[in-house]
Amino acid sequence: MTRLNETVTGFLWGLGFAISSVLVYIAFLIYANAGIAYKNQMVIEELYREDFASYTKLLEPEVLNYEIADGAIWINSRAKESSLRSYLKERAFLRFTLLNEGAESVKPNLISVCSQELVAEHSDEEWSYYQTKCSIELNSPKDVNRIKVTIAGK
Repeated sequence: MTRLNETVTGFLWGLGFAISSVLVYIAFLIYANAGIAYKNQMVIEELYREDFASYTKLLEPEVLNYEIADGAIWINSRAKESSLRSYLKERAFLRFTLLNEGAESVKPNLISVCSQELVAEHSDEEWSYYQTKCSIELNSPKDVNRIKVTIAGK
């Protein structure tokens, strides 16, 4: 009878060890799968950013001038006319980054960010022109002395 108890006890110890080992391996596989999925997502996001960076080079958006009116900044800009503009109209927009480059700081201070759909106010054969109103909530519009424009994805 004691021999049977020892056999059952050994069997239960072996079963417990097997179950715990399987659970540890499953947890490791779940953790590794999450890490791989995160890395793939970062690669896809980087490719997405590179794709829109190439559109910025292609369309060459630029700020023509800006003026302060009604507590906001009105930005006049243009981008090259392209056959891709109809494709990008639903997938991208112009992003304006309003900066203050003070003499005392090495890095520019971010004032605000605003955007403009790729729907032109006026177009000719070479350029599309845009007018954008950027409202500034926390800072004064007079603090802006540099505007950077890029194309960003929705």
